Formats: sequence, C-alpha cells, structure tokens
Amino acid sequence: AEVFGRALLPEPFVAAAVMPAALIAAMADGAARTTLAAELAGGERVLTLAWQAEVHQLQPGPYGATLAGQKLRGKLTFVPAVEDDGVLLVSAVNDAGVPVVVAVEANAAGVTIERTATGNHGSMAQLCFNEVAIRFGAPLLTGDAASAALAGALEKGRVAAAGQLVGLASVALSTTVEYVAQRTQFER
Repeated sequence: AEVFGRALLPEPFVAAAVMPAALIAAMADGAARTTLAAELAGGERVLTLAWQAEVHQLQPGPYGATLAGQKLRGKLTFVPAVEDDGVLLVSAVNDAGVPVVVAVEANAAGVTIERTATGNHGSMAQLCFNEVAIRFGAPLLTGDAASAALAGALEKGRVAAAGQLVGLASVALSTTVEYVAQRTQFER
C-alpha cells in the first residue's frame, strides 16, 4: 500500500482488493467463497464493500439495508469502486435484526447507483436496493461472524489506507525538498 501511495496509483486498491479479500477470507469454505475469491484474484470483476448507512459513520451499525428472505432493500452511501458489472458485498440486517453480509450484482434489477465524483480517485456511490435478489441465494456471513468479518475488513482497510497515505506523504516531501534545493528566485 505504501508503494502504491508513492506511485500515486489512482486505483481503488483498498476498496476493491483489501477489504473484499478480508471478507472472503472470513467466509466458510464453499462455492460462494471459491467463486468470489476467483473473481477477486482474476480481476475480471470488481468487488467492493457497501456498509455505510450514514454520514460520519465509522463502525458497522446502524445498517441501511435489510434482507427479507432472499431480497435486499435499503440505502447505503459512500460506496467506492462501484462498477456496473461488479459485485457488491453488502452489510445488512435480516428480518430478525441479525447482521448479515450478502453479495449482490451491481447491475441486478432493483439496484440504483448514483455516483458522485471524488477528484482523481473516481467516484463514490449511493446505492438504493429495491427488492434485489441476492447472489448465491443465502447470506455469505451471518450473526457474530458477519459483524467480526465486517469489523476486520474495515480495520484492514484503514491500515492499508494509512500505508498509502504514508507513501503519498513521503513522495510529497521528497518532491518538495528536491524543488526547494534547486529553486531560484531573485537571482538566488
């Protein structure tokens, strides 16, 4: 992550690699885990975590999405790296109020994506789910496992983002020092 920061890499590394990988690693072995891991590793689809329901929300909960049976409804915000043909790993609660993580096709019927530009890092999206069918027919994680996996993914994402910022700061400092050392003004 630090190397990516130094290289000024404008890719959503944390959002589309670190956090989805952490969630997948927390899943039990099975077809869903194998499929998602292959998609993430192969790069043919962008996977991203959608969890934030409110502005200034730093931890999971409150949840902005609800799973009723196999249908998802609700609204999440500040979702990075959303691609039209991507996979959304959505944090929600089921009818009983138990936390779950589900997979949803970004282009599924009932998904509305509203993007907002964020400078040279692409966009953030607000997602609305209106009776959206979940992928694999069941949650990927449920209960304490879902809560722990989501918290772990957020922690790993924060550490990786900090690494990118360290790399960015180091290149900014070295570029500034180099410029100041050779700068000429008023014939000095």
